[in-house]
Parts: sequence; C-alpha cells; structure tokens
Amino acid sequence: MQRCWDPHWRNELILEREPTQSTNPWHEGLQKNTRYFAIGVRNCHRNRVARNCYVYLEKAIRLDPRTEIDPKATIEIKWAGYTLPNAHILPRTVREFDAFYIIHEQLEKLNISTMFTDAPSYVLPQIQGKGLYELQYVVYSDNFPTAHGTFKLDLNSSLDLTTLEMKEPS
Repeated sequence: MQRCWDPHWRNELILEREPTQSTNPWHEGLQKNTRYFAIGVRNCHRNRVARNCYVYLEKAIRLDPRTEIDPKATIEIKWAGYTLPNAHILPRTVREFDAFYIIHEQLEKLNISTMFTDAPSYVLPQIQGKGLYELQYVVYSDNFPTAHGTFKLDLNSSLDLTTLEMKEPS
C-alpha cells in the first residue's frame, strides 16, 4: 500500500453547521412536536477514529443586552440518534449532536438534550426569549485535540425564522 501526503488530512475535529441540520420529530417523552437543531463534528483524519468524544455547552451569551448565561454545571450533551454520552467518530465522517430542541408550543425557549443527569441542580441554563444569542460548544476526545465552535442563534417567535449559524471568526 502506497502512502501519499494528503493536504486535506488533519489530526483535527471541526464543528460545523448546515442550515438543513434540523428535524421535526414527535418527542415521545414529552408527547409534543419538536424541532431539533443539530451540529456536526467532522473527523478530518483520513484513517484514525476519534474515540470517546463528549460534547458540552461551554458558554451562552445573550447579545442584546449582553448577558452571560451561566452553564452552572458540566453536563454531557446528547449525540443525535444515540443514547450514550460518548461516541466514536469514524475517519473522514461527520457525527451530529443535538445542539438543542424547541417545543412547537414554546417557540422562544431552548431545551438541551442531556439524558445523563438525574439531579435538578445539574441542569443546563435557561435560554429563552426572542433575541440573538452566542452559543459556544466544546468537544473532547481521548485521542484528538479539543475542538471548539461558536454559533449564532437568532431565537424567534416562529420556527421558520429561528436560525442557528456558525459564527465567522473575528
């Protein structure tokens, strides 16, 4: 087998978001319609599996008026379609996590899927109210450098107007 240098290969995980990364399932536990907003984590290595990846909401900021929202606790966020707190990401693939979901009857309130806490004092912050927010996520892996991603949320009173986009580096 011949090994060649590949300019696209990197020992790196990258957080990314496409506008189509949302679904509208029926939430069985809540018995309500929801919209999930996903963020992808890309493994840029050509042949190395990213092992035991965990994702966290590192920081949340309401932009106007500027108010930091304290995460209070380090809680693992749920990977999309998966019930364990850690996941592997195969080489040259993307694995999504559930950044948050919105219940159709509570359009100005974010809900974050954690599944891994059983104590009321270990809940993620309340993010609610129409406005612009900045959400910073972090992904830790056993064998890759830590990955960070900052996203701009425009939380609106209409699901069609609520958007989540990758924030451009400043």
